[in-house]
Amino acid sequence: MRLVFVFRYMRKAYFTNYRSGIAALFIVVVVGASALLMALGASKLGIGELTSGFIGAKGDEMLALADGCLEEALERIRYNKNITVDELKNNLPSYTNGSCIIQAVYLAPHITLTITARYREYNKIIRAKINPTAVGAQLVSWEEV
Repeated sequence: MRLVFVFRYMRKAYFTNYRSGIAALFIVVVVGASALLMALGASKLGIGELTSGFIGAKGDEMLALADGCLEEALERIRYNKNITVDELKNNLPSYTNGSCIIQAVYLAPHITLTITARYREYNKIIRAKINPTAVGAQLVSWEEV
C-alpha cells in the first residue's frame, strides 16, 4: 500500500514539472510569434512608405519636366508671334530624364497647349491657355490634368 502511494506521488510530481515546462515553452512561442508578426508588419509599412515616396518624387519630376516644356513653348511663342500649331508640336528639345508631347489647339485669340511629360510608366499632363497677342504672350490659365 505504501508503494502505491509513493508511485502516485512521483507520478503527480513528474506530470506537474512537465506541465509547467510546457506552459513556459508555449508562452515563449506565442511571444516570439507575435514579435515576428509585429516586425513583419512594420517592415511592410516601411516598404509601402518608401514606394509611395518614390512615386511621389517621380511625379514631381514629371511635373517639373512638363512645366519646363510649357516654358519652352512660351518662349517660342514670345519670339515668333506667327508660329503655327505644327511648329509648336515639332522640334521639341530632348531631355535626359523623359520626353514631352505637346498638343496645341488654336482658338482665336487663345492657344490651348496640352503637355504630356513621360518617363517610363510615370507621366504628368498639364493644360495651359496662352494669349499670344498680349505683350509677352501671357499665360491665361494653367491646370494639372
